[in-house]
Amino acid sequence: MESSYQFENLAFSKDDLQYGMAAEAVGMQEVPRGHHPRESSFGNTKDTFKLLYLTQGQGTLLFRSGENIQTEQLLPGHMILLFPGVWHSYGPQEGSGWKVFYLRFHGGLLETRIRSEQFNREHPVYRCGLHDEIVTLFNRAILIAGRQKPGYQTALDGIISNILCLMWFYDKNNDGQQTALSQLTNRAKIYIQDHYRTVRAEDVAEALFMSYSRFRKLFKQQTGVSPAHYIQRVKIGKSKEMLSDSSQSIKEIALDIGFENKDYFSTVFKRITGCTPSHWREHAWKDRPKE
Repeated sequence: MESSYQFENLAFSKDDLQYGMAAEAVGMQEVPRGHHPRESSFGNTKDTFKLLYLTQGQGTLLFRSGENIQTEQLLPGHMILLFPGVWHSYGPQEGSGWKVFYLRFHGGLLETRIRSEQFNREHPVYRCGLHDEIVTLFNRAILIAGRQKPGYQTALDGIISNILCLMWFYDKNNDGQQTALSQLTNRAKIYIQDHYRTVRAEDVAEALFMSYSRFRKLFKQQTGVSPAHYIQRVKIGKSKEMLSDSSQSIKEIALDIGFENKDYFSTVFKRITGCTPSHWREHAWKDRPKE
């Protein structure tokens, strides 16, 4: 079955556009391998830009360039920036499935920069490579759009700017040609982000078709930490967001991110952050602006 997280028709004001960019939609679409594909998008982008990042599977993009229809094959690590008014069609290839993150936004104050030579409407595909930091930004955008707290458009503006800068940087530095070890590490990090609640280090090795001992050695060689420790760091990172932004109890948060009990969660949290979950929440709420 196809799965997705989609937040459409996000509210924004004239002030948001005067400050920077304003997001209209953010989400993620996942089509399993072997699932009969359908067009994910067809038509014009109207008055918005559209930014996409493919992390799994393969796809095809058709877009109008002048009087011609161009075709681009899409692979993991490719990003797409479609300009307003561009006719396009894209979707997963037959049998391959895919996972794609997307943002649709108005250019606002930064539209002139986006339309500059830095970004070319005639060449919408950027070969960035797989980077867990970009996936983290898209996931953060989805979280912020889902909560829609006061000032959320400002936060989304910052995320969009960050993604555009990274897209340009990695494409220009030819990071699409990452080393095999770098590709492996980023694929592992992205897999952990997607399955952090229940994933074990052995599961990641299996997903990458490697023995656990070899995967652990290569991952630690590249990152300086073991896969198991990295998984714990991801869990704690998620818990910090929940402690800051939600009213869930510490026990509920511990169970939600995959710890068996509150005590073990508190032990790991303090080892990684240097303070207890309750202390973290106390300071996060004290510093939070009043709504």
